[in-house]
Amino acid sequence: MKSIAILVIAATNQPVYVHYIKTYWTELIRYLKLTRPHIDVFLLFENGTDLGLFSDLRDHIIQDPLSDPGTLCDPRFHTSIIPGILSKTVYAFELLQGRYDVYFRTNLSSMLRLPYFDQFVQDKANLVYSGGAAWHDALRQTLVASGSIGPNKSIKSLSELDGYPGNTFISGAGYFLSADEVQSLLQRKDHIRYDIVDDVSMGLMFSQYEYLPDFSLTVLPQESVAEIKSRIRRSNAPYVRLQHFPLDKIQRLWQHMEHGQLWKVTAENDALDANYKVYFPIFNHIESKSNEVRLTHEGLNAHPKVSLVDDPESADYVVFCQNHLVDHCPFHTEFRPIKDKYEHKTIMLDFDDNPNLVYDRDDFGWAAYFQRSCVDRRTNQTVDYKGLPILPTAYGVADDMVGPPDQERASIGRQGRAFVLAHHRSINRINEVIWELEAQRADVAELKEILSLQRKISSANQATALHEHERVSARSEWTRPVIENLTPRS
Repeated sequence: MKSIAILVIAATNQPVYVHYIKTYWTELIRYLKLTRPHIDVFLLFENGTDLGLFSDLRDHIIQDPLSDPGTLCDPRFHTSIIPGILSKTVYAFELLQGRYDVYFRTNLSSMLRLPYFDQFVQDKANLVYSGGAAWHDALRQTLVASGSIGPNKSIKSLSELDGYPGNTFISGAGYFLSADEVQSLLQRKDHIRYDIVDDVSMGLMFSQYEYLPDFSLTVLPQESVAEIKSRIRRSNAPYVRLQHFPLDKIQRLWQHMEHGQLWKVTAENDALDANYKVYFPIFNHIESKSNEVRLTHEGLNAHPKVSLVDDPESADYVVFCQNHLVDHCPFHTEFRPIKDKYEHKTIMLDFDDNPNLVYDRDDFGWAAYFQRSCVDRRTNQTVDYKGLPILPTAYGVADDMVGPPDQERASIGRQGRAFVLAHHRSINRINEVIWELEAQRADVAELKEILSLQRKISSANQATALHEHERVSARSEWTRPVIENLTPRS
């Protein structure tokens, strides 16, 4: 399988740029970690950019160290994009060369439809400098027509370009380079023209190119949100260009893109890939900021078979945590009637510490009920739920609990409490493959790494008890995701 680096020209000088980063690109990075680890995204920023807003993305940020653009080209020809965009692109290539098979340079106002994009790259036998918008054999002509050549310009005469092999350039909004092409570019780094637009400069460096006619789809802000959504759904294009959208329009569009998962699924497999429409409401209260709600929402949002919807009526399943229903949450007056009306398709994730508390015990009609605490701490015995179909997500018996050393206990935020590990079961276990791989290599030496992974993608940092006190089984049988056991909509 080919490894892919996606390099995104990024900036924070416009609110719409920040929106793109905090919504689509952040979600894409999180989703790729869980589902397609052979693809990495890197946001390319110029020197001096305040990155405080993106501390959670620090492993996916490359900041150009160049502090004096005058070292690359005459200051008279500096613009908001010259030489900055090309400088940080080349710097990223230098950092990442040799680590990936394919490189895709794009910008913030782009959307990759992952199934199409990944399949396109994997199926393409010889992926060279290419993209969905190309100026065939017209690079020099374009420079002349745009008035970029003359006595007071960075290029005085076309003869200055005689030593460059290319005369076609691919739009900088999205172009591919192979690993060999990146290496070739860096070997000729001293010949790069930083005093012209970056995509034109890149075209000068390569004589071989390919136009990809079905690769891209461009949508415009003049189109309605419904029309844009429909065009994207009908298209098989791996790449969508959101051209010159204002902030308010892209905010509305993003809600439809995310809830409809337009970037996660294909047109043909929309219903197949997103098997479950789930209503899981987020609300403005401290209870909504709890790990239970926050991590469950992140996991459902990232799950390739789940599509979050805003309307419980249209949902296949309604999911609540106890945080939605507790008395001190003022929104319980809104959520309890929804629960009552749709209890037949409502999944309850009860993270309460009281194992004897079961919501609606006397009129039990839940589609599924998951209980974190199923052991009476006074007796160390599991609670008898009198035939109610309670699904435990954790067991703990005091004599069989394995706790990490104090220093590790502190590092994982469990100071003063035993942390148990073994057969982990969670509604929010997103990527089954990751868990199976972790199960195969689970040993004491890797305990801390496994716990870290659990914190990231479990719904409440839960684990179950070990049946063997002295060791961690290397071949634990990890349960399949609960969501997989539900009945898909027809």
